[in-house]
Amino acid sequence: MSLYNFIAADQPLTEIDLTGAVWKKVKEIKQMDSPPSGPVSWDELDDELEVMVVASHGMMNALQIAVCTNPPYGLEHYISKPYIYWLGGHTDEKWKTQLLSYVEEHCREITGEIELWSIWFHESVQPIAARTQRLAELDAQDLDWLLCMNRCLTLLPERQL
Repeated sequence: MSLYNFIAADQPLTEIDLTGAVWKKVKEIKQMDSPPSGPVSWDELDDELEVMVVASHGMMNALQIAVCTNPPYGLEHYISKPYIYWLGGHTDEKWKTQLLSYVEEHCREITGEIELWSIWFHESVQPIAARTQRLAELDAQDLDWLLCMNRCLTLLPERQL
């Protein structure tokens, strides 16, 4: 049983990763002036191994929006839109601010509905509380409501209301 957050639309959305994370080969990390510390010495690892390096610990839980290529079992019972993306990161105030900025910057031109989902996957299909509102009116309180679990917030472009 796990809680997952998604954003779905009828059109492709922009993927983002605000963590500042990059993939580097171990040999590149060894050449850095101040290589980050890891659970093992870099000398113990294969030089061609790629690892993810996060710029700062504070950024590790920032918003990530990525195509949902490996969805949880049963997702089709909830989301029917063709473009589904993971909403990753730790859902704190900073994350909510980043999501609000993302919607403002990247979703204004979308012509159809956008759905924000918070789903607790369980052994059976869960009932979902749903709400609809204007995309332009999305605020942090709406995200608080969404993140309570088993919720869908449908955002409508202005011309649809």
